[in-house]
Amino acid sequence: KVTDDEIIGMGTNFRLLSNTALSKIKTGTVDLKLFCPSHKPQIAAIQASQIDALTPAQIRYIGSSDNGIAKIDKLNETAWMRIAANPLQVAAITVDEMNTISTDHFITFDTNIKYLSNAVIGSLKTTFISGFNNHASHVNAITAVQIAALTPS
Repeated sequence: KVTDDEIIGMGTNFRLLSNTALSKIKTGTVDLKLFCPSHKPQIAAIQASQIDALTPAQIRYIGSSDNGIAKIDKLNETAWMRIAANPLQVAAITVDEMNTISTDHFITFDTNIKYLSNAVIGSLKTTFISGFNNHASHVNAITAVQIAALTPS
């Protein structure tokens, strides 16, 4: 089993992991045995520079389902911000991934919300997103800046 320190130690060579290895990165939310020795989920150890080195397709493997729940929202804040700031990464987000993205992370798309696919925009939650610490829906969390980015000119 790879520890969080080993994931960090890979640096940008992290991009050389196979798609299978990327899809096996654990969130640690299902079984305590899946946690790394420092008790952080493996996915939380991925660094922003490692995200920068990955293609959108590779991110899909990281964001793939772990027991039926997409894992992308479990990235640490700095890694998540790199996805939200990159139009190519935002455009590649799937409906399944969006269904698990917290409103806190959703807000960070800022004007890059315009790169979400129509399918993803159509899937935005209008009800409380259960399982998250915040108490809002995606639709309720949309900011004025995001509305302006989505409004046709």
